[in-house]
Amino acid sequence: MEDIRNLRQLEDVSNDEYIYQRHANFEMYSKLMSDLGDILKDKDDVSELIESWNFTAESEADKIGVEDINKLIDQIQDAKIIADSGK
Repeated sequence: MEDIRNLRQLEDVSNDEYIYQRHANFEMYSKLMSDLGDILKDKDDVSELIESWNFTAESEADKIGVEDINKLIDQIQDAKIIADSGK
């Protein structure tokens, strides 16, 4: 909220700069990606996640496996790199 108040007080800010500043909480995104990555690295949590998801899957095509989680981990790591570079 403090960031929003500060942005509202600025004058002569371009739309692009305003949008950037509104979405520039890179520290939060980095922490979120880090936390998600830590959760998905825990084999017990992943096994439970896969089992729960597949139990409720409507079809075989909707089911997931360890390889899907590994792809997700890669995407999370990429997102963390982007957030860290934004900081």
